[in-house]
Amino acid sequence: MSQTATEAAIRQGLVVVQRRIAAAAERAGRDPSEIRLVVVTKGQPVERLHVLVESGQTRLGENRVEEALPKIDALGAASAGIWSGRSRAARSRWSGTASI
Repeated sequence: MSQTATEAAIRQGLVVVQRRIAAAAERAGRDPSEIRLVVVTKGQPVERLHVLVESGQTRLGENRVEEALPKIDALGAASAGIWSGRSRAARSRWSGTASI
C-alpha cells in the first residue's frame, strides 16, 4: 500500500470509528461530544501519527514511556494527549511532558 493510500485508509478508519461512537452514544441516550476517543499508537511509526493529528485526533495512547517519548518529541505541541498505560510510576516520570 502506498503512503497516500495508507494515509487515506487511516483517515477513513478514523471517520468510521467516530461515526460508530456517535451512533452508540445516541442509542445509549448520551451526547456524542461527551465521548473521548483515545487512539492506541503502539508500534506505529510517527508518520502515521501525523495523519491522525492532522485529522483532528489529539488523544493518543502508548503503553510504554520509551515508545511515547520519541513520538512526543516528533509531534511537538500536538502530542499533549499521548498517554502511557504501563504504570503510574512510569507516567509520573514524564507527566510534565504529556497529559495523563
